[in-house]
Amino acid sequence: MKFTEKLERLEQAGFPIRYADRGEWRPTGPYGWNASRSYATAPGTWDMSERVPSYVSHRSVHNLPEENTRAFVDLGDIARGDDRTGQNSTVDRSNYRSLLEAYPDTFTPISYPDTDTLGAFVGNLPDEVVEVVAGLKCDYSLFNEEDMSALESDEIQESYGQWARSDVAGTLDDESRDLWDALDFVKLPAEVTPDGVETPERWAQEDLFWDAYSRNEGNDYATHTGTEVSWDFDAMAGALAERLDEHFSADPTAEVAGQDTLPGLDREAGE
Repeated sequence: MKFTEKLERLEQAGFPIRYADRGEWRPTGPYGWNASRSYATAPGTWDMSERVPSYVSHRSVHNLPEENTRAFVDLGDIARGDDRTGQNSTVDRSNYRSLLEAYPDTFTPISYPDTDTLGAFVGNLPDEVVEVVAGLKCDYSLFNEEDMSALESDEIQESYGQWARSDVAGTLDDESRDLWDALDFVKLPAEVTPDGVETPERWAQEDLFWDAYSRNEGNDYATHTGTEVSWDFDAMAGALAERLDEHFSADPTAEVAGQDTLPGLDREAGE
């Protein structure tokens, strides 16, 4: 595919073709005061940067060609990094990291104050990648389904410590909440399962929470909308209450309040 054909294919797909700096001014010195009494340097040289720069600032990307710029395609419509406001979708964020991993030394992300978007100097794009990004724009928007699934699963897991733990606990009935609070600061010891799998030390509340979550029988206690995690607090609280009751029923003589040990658990000071 010729360079002009790459440009045409990318433009047909709807990507904006812009122009980015491929070099930087390197003064050769020496430094000194010039005739206008402003600090300046003696003549320098314009050095080309590496073939595939790691990043390019959004300030260095122009709508019209300028001296020392090269054709640059903005791929922000299909691939974006993490952002401070949480508005970039899991499709865009998965595409961003998956494409960078699948095609190293190919893309040059555009750095913005709140996020990064994928971009590339058109001359650096192999024919295959031109077709891949065009397909993501025009046909199917997701590059790696497995990666996006893992991304959303990780963010559901992260939401436990951020807010789901307290919100689900707040939905428990009084009796179940007492059982839950009894496990506060309690850790399960490390162990090795009969099949040789090592399980590290972990917090009892978190362990029971995710064990209850895994018994969902097809119910989605938590879903990812693409930009945020959404929990069904009532359903998850019901599942957690059942798991708590099951756990404490293993030792009917155990006291809930003020106990130092629980069946299979050791109480420790919180971190």
